[in-house]
Amino acid sequence: MDFSRLDMSENLLARTYDRLQTAYLTLGVLATTVAMNALDPQELTVHAGDSLPVQAERAFPSALPTSATALDLVVPLAQTAATIEIARATTSQKELLGMAATAQVLACSADAVADRTWLDPAERAQPDVGFSAISDAWISKLLLDVGDRRRNPFARWGFRAAALVGASYATVGEYLVNGADGGKLDLTSHTAGIVVGVGTYLLEKRKKQKLRAAAEKKN
Repeated sequence: MDFSRLDMSENLLARTYDRLQTAYLTLGVLATTVAMNALDPQELTVHAGDSLPVQAERAFPSALPTSATALDLVVPLAQTAATIEIARATTSQKELLGMAATAQVLACSADAVADRTWLDPAERAQPDVGFSAISDAWISKLLLDVGDRRRNPFARWGFRAAALVGASYATVGEYLVNGADGGKLDLTSHTAGIVVGVGTYLLEKRKKQKLRAAAEKKN
């Protein structure tokens, strides 16, 4: 018997079990999404043309993936879980939750402004925001965090470049690709999410620098 493979399998199972024990945010989001979509997905969706009270009421539910069938819901759920677990590599679940709330509020506000100043009547009927603003915030911060952890300057700037390319595509790129078919809302909501991600990264970095400076001064 190959005991090394057995040990590797046991270690993998143990790590997976430990990970699940601390995956409160992931499991909570997935359970809430399933429960909400079991009702009426259309009741969760925000459209640019909705009134401000409706947009405010559905701001947070609209971040949950919506689907017509349970089968179609599997892929969004998997993507959501993967995004959360990847983002947890550099950010606590509490901070991720705070970023999610901030990104969603800012994205909904930005889209509400765009609706009243930029969209034509046909564009106002399109679905608004969704989970993308939150995902953009988390991934932007993750790439910048990982870049800072690299000692090699080429690797460090490589991750920063990846963050820039991703942000450019999620905003200007999707606006150019989608055009009138949701491109304007992609630009506004994705920009809001990226601003939250980069802003959180900068605030966290500044806090670490202050703590480091204080420790050096004390020594």
